[in-house]
Amino acid sequence: MIYKPLTILNQGRCSNYKYRGLICRLFGFAANTDKYGNLRLATCKIIKEGQADNYNSTAEAISKGLHVPVFTEYYMQLNQIDFQLGNMILPINKALRMALEEVLQYYAYRPSPDVDKKCL
Repeated sequence: MIYKPLTILNQGRCSNYKYRGLICRLFGFAANTDKYGNLRLATCKIIKEGQADNYNSTAEAISKGLHVPVFTEYYMQLNQIDFQLGNMILPINKALRMALEEVLQYYAYRPSPDVDKKCL
């Protein structure tokens, strides 16, 4: 859908960066909770190694209390909206497709607004 996976010619990338999902927007700027309850920056090996100084200084700032978005908090919000869909772990393209189908189906089959009642 939006993510173009790794190929021989390039590494994976977003085909429509402006309209990428929240999970993509947060990647590299948000944290996960480790098994000890500590926050750790959620990023990839390429960023950790290629920008080691930035990564280390950010990780240190997070450990000292820097406020960052936490993925777990967003997952909990999704669970409150739809428990079944909020608990599915899917590849990003499949997840985006399912999310779009759910939203479009909701709008396609919802009752149309009663124009006459709004005019009163």
